Amino acid sequence: MQQTTSTSGSLRAASRARAAEIAGEITEITGEIEYLTERLSRLRHSVHVLRSEADALERLLSVDPASILPTEIVSDILVHALPAYPICPPLAGKSSPTQLTHVCRKWREIALSTPSLWRAITIRLRRDKSWDLDFVQTWLRRSGSCPLSL
Repeated sequence: MQQTTSTSGSLRAASRARAAEIAGEITEITGEIEYLTERLSRLRHSVHVLRSEADALERLLSVDPASILPTEIVSDILVHALPAYPICPPLAGKSSPTQLTHVCRKWREIALSTPSLWRAITIRLRRDKSWDLDFVQTWLRRSGSCPLSL
């Protein structure tokens, strides 16, 4: 019976030792979980901050720089894009005020409301082209009260 008691006592001692070991491991793992939870929280915050910055940059990059310029500045730029007055720009194609109206809606609105873009025109009279008259009338109407170079 004494052997059973000593076996039982050593088993209890071993069990207590193992229980203490387990408690130590649990404490260690719990500490590691707390550290990793805090680290994960900081990393998530960093990702949130970086995403916010990336979104702000994307919004900034998606804005056409010309669209934030004042109308008067864009108008001046468009006037300087044409041949110097009184040289008459071509009626269509490159270096023509009509070409500037095809870039974007804002440029079209600005070009159509900038009479100095339309102050010079070359008129070639042809008997068989009735659309030329409409085109010239439109051009002259767009020139407003600017002095004309024909």
